[in-house]
Amino acid sequence: IFKFWFPKLYALYAKLEADLNAKYPGMHGAFPGFPMMSKTTNTGKKTRTPEHVDFKNALFGMCVIAIFGKFDHTKSGMLVLRELKVLLPLAPGDIVFIPSALITHGNTELAAADVRRSWTLFTAGGLFRFRDAGFVTERELIRRDDHEELALFRRAQPALLRQRLGLHMSIDELCDYYGVK
Repeated sequence: IFKFWFPKLYALYAKLEADLNAKYPGMHGAFPGFPMMSKTTNTGKKTRTPEHVDFKNALFGMCVIAIFGKFDHTKSGMLVLRELKVLLPLAPGDIVFIPSALITHGNTELAAADVRRSWTLFTAGGLFRFRDAGFVTERELIRRDDHEELALFRRAQPALLRQRLGLHMSIDELCDYYGVK
């Protein structure tokens, strides 16, 4: 689903996974064939998340949320997307992609008998920056006291962010990409 709806973003994530694996053999995405690097499994009987922003996730990226359990999705456990002013009734088995570092999100209360669990996949923005800096942290660049290398890294970040945000495609662009009229 990620590769189909976000092909350019998927390619960026796959390149990061390949670069990390080349530098650190055995490092790979959360699941084979899926290049998001992290997963969270919420297995409590009543998984409910308060509204929040995942500020450490890739700002330009997507987060996958899969919902499981037994509950009436039209009455409880709806996904709240605050800035969009949307309540999304996700049924058990539904999967949604959201830019979790940009949109305040959470879910509504659950009824007493409800069972709701969730599973998320994401990639921290720091992994992209780590790779962009030559597989070192910004703190390490500062420690090295190489002002030129640090300045070059910091100057590149706004352009990289713009370029990566540009990887999101409209429906028309997706149709063109796949040759669909």
